[in-house]
Amino acid sequence: MSKRTGDLWWVTPPGTVGPLVVAIGIVGLALTIFLAATGRYLEAVLATTTVVLLLCLAILDVLGEILGSIRDLNGVLGGRQKEDTEQPA
Repeated sequence: MSKRTGDLWWVTPPGTVGPLVVAIGIVGLALTIFLAATGRYLEAVLATTTVVLLLCLAILDVLGEILGSIRDLNGVLGGRQKEDTEQPA
């Protein structure tokens, strides 16, 4: 996907974040269930903590995408306001 002018440099395109979040959730849930079933509870807690951290990073990435959209919209609206003031009345 092409980047818009308001996008931040660290933001991942939305088409990539969605499948990544689903994959992280499925793998993390399977790993946690496997570790808990085999009696390795501390490793299960560590895996759960890691998955929660990765999901929080994905949420920050989505918030960055929203911020980029707002910045892009502000640029468009700012351009329209300048065009409206330059037109003869």
